[in-house]
Amino acid sequence: MACMFVASAMGMYAANQDRATFTYVGYDSPCSWFGTNKGESYNVAIAVDASDLTGKKVSSVKVPVPYQLYRASTAADGSTQQVPCFKDLSIWLTDNLDNAGTEAGCQFFQSLEWPESGNVEVVADADADADTDTDAEGASGFVWMSVDVPQEVVVPQGGLYAGYSMTVDLLQSESTGLTYNPVLTSSGTREGSFYLKTGRTYRKWADRNTTTSLMSAIQVVLEGEFPSNALAVASVDAYHTSIGVPGKVGVQVVNMGLTPVSSVKYRCDIAGTTLTDEVVLDKAIPAILDYPATIVVDVPATESTGAQTLSVEILEVNGQHNQAENNQGEAVATIPLFRVKNTPLVEEFTGTGCGFCPKGFVAMERMSELYPEDFICVAWHSFNLDDAMYPATGYPMLTTAAPECSFNRAAPIDPYSPIGVEVDFTMDQYFEQYIKQPRPVEVSVEAEWADDQKTQIVATATARWAELPEDMDADYRFEFILVGDDLHGTGPGWLQSNYYANQAYGSIPYMEQFCDTNMPYIVDLHYNFVGLISSGIGGIENSIGQISLEQANTCTFTFTPAEAVNYSGETIAFDKDRLRVVAVVLQANDSSGRIINAGRADIVNPAAIHTLTVDADVVETSYFDIMGRRSVNPESGLFIRVDKMSDGRTRTTKVIR
Repeated sequence: MACMFVASAMGMYAANQDRATFTYVGYDSPCSWFGTNKGESYNVAIAVDASDLTGKKVSSVKVPVPYQLYRASTAADGSTQQVPCFKDLSIWLTDNLDNAGTEAGCQFFQSLEWPESGNVEVVADADADADTDTDAEGASGFVWMSVDVPQEVVVPQGGLYAGYSMTVDLLQSESTGLTYNPVLTSSGTREGSFYLKTGRTYRKWADRNTTTSLMSAIQVVLEGEFPSNALAVASVDAYHTSIGVPGKVGVQVVNMGLTPVSSVKYRCDIAGTTLTDEVVLDKAIPAILDYPATIVVDVPATESTGAQTLSVEILEVNGQHNQAENNQGEAVATIPLFRVKNTPLVEEFTGTGCGFCPKGFVAMERMSELYPEDFICVAWHSFNLDDAMYPATGYPMLTTAAPECSFNRAAPIDPYSPIGVEVDFTMDQYFEQYIKQPRPVEVSVEAEWADDQKTQIVATATARWAELPEDMDADYRFEFILVGDDLHGTGPGWLQSNYYANQAYGSIPYMEQFCDTNMPYIVDLHYNFVGLISSGIGGIENSIGQISLEQANTCTFTFTPAEAVNYSGETIAFDKDRLRVVAVVLQANDSSGRIINAGRADIVNPAAIHTLTVDADVVETSYFDIMGRRSVNPESGLFIRVDKMSDGRTRTTKVIR
């Protein structure tokens, strides 16, 4: 639900040039209750520390608290009486949280009577009043408690803290059994927005926003001189584009004026190319001091490459001169030589003995249908040892559970529903978001049978760097994986366990084959993307040498498919015409490496390989032996010759000397 957190405050002060409201939570912000489900004392505070606020006088402080609730209690004489759930309410200001909550340790301290739900106009004392607001979810309602600050309290250099304290009994509804929590918050990430200390659970002061992503709704009204139209630049987002391509960048801003911001005129400069334009906002930025927002501005195209400085300056606000002192920000713009397609390696962890794994099977098949050119998958049958496709030669040890999958060997996720509820297919949404991330290197692969009998496969991977990696000193490597499609067979090792028979978990999209049957095992299932053998999980040592933008890195590896055996020592049954090679560039670490980008190639016959473009010249030639080792002076034996062509292609041929 939406809570009108600051509407009343802004209605009171917006037209007054010497008063303004500071808060971390805007109006129409969704609100929720936070607590520990325990009876204990609560101390809540926010930091009032924006540099523009130094020297401003605190006029009043306003905090949201629940209406008074009561619980039944048995007295000493056996009678039942209603006792209040809340007590000891106070509002305070301090420059040191260690002294907060006590009159002696605060620059201002005011004790208040708790407001009753039946008397919402209750006046706590001569300097306090209460205003009602809409109910928050999970509680009977809340009320704003406001106190004026009569003495001179100004925001010092470095800021101060505004907060409140209360003691709370265990709040459990006798009718619903729900436990109510007493601290009204809103979601968001802002440093200094939710300091909390309690008597039993959080026994030290800390900004809980870093762990909860919640913000306190406390409001502080300040007196002083405030500009009408002032939008400060907090930061400019990192920017990544391609040479000669215009783009957009997010600019983090804060409203430091008394007027809502509805339009912004800006100047954007990148590598000496300047663009001046105006943005009309769909929703005005509220007139709340230091209220954050993101505006998106256009960035002009540039022919410069590498790391460049991107600057954005806010010139006008609402058609008027921008009065903010900090009206400009900068960021690093990365402009690679060419646009690299992000084609991540998606590794599924599955097994025939896993009854929930049909969900992963369906998800990978569906992704291959949706993204036939860009979806690169390897299915590791790593769950049960009697699986006919369990690879004896090893697989990435990222998880022992199934079904799970990993993008570029990051933390495993659900292969069917990485976003949202378990029965919704959302892998496509996750994939769409993931491939938007920029990648510095493009990986291309060529693979051919080394002989007419198809006993060996020669695979060559090429890495072209569009930009230099962040860590130039890291150990970058190639890794090759031989993958098979349409694997099937007979016997126990091929029977797929199925927990979804008879729609045991309902009707799940795309899973009719497994839900609309009464069979607990699926017979004659055909498996795709099966990982058969690799060049070694974690990459080939020294396979990527010096990295430069001028020269690609190339590596060749030879597979012997007959070496693809399962845990029982049997050769995994595969079709030689349904094999492909996946190659990745990874950054080596202590485990299986962090993959940067991937490529794949079908395997072609020798007679069908490498038709030379007539007008393309050889600009560089390298030789490798059948183990993938570079050979400076190839003398005798079988070698792989890799020619880098003038049109950017790579040509691979066998040479016998």
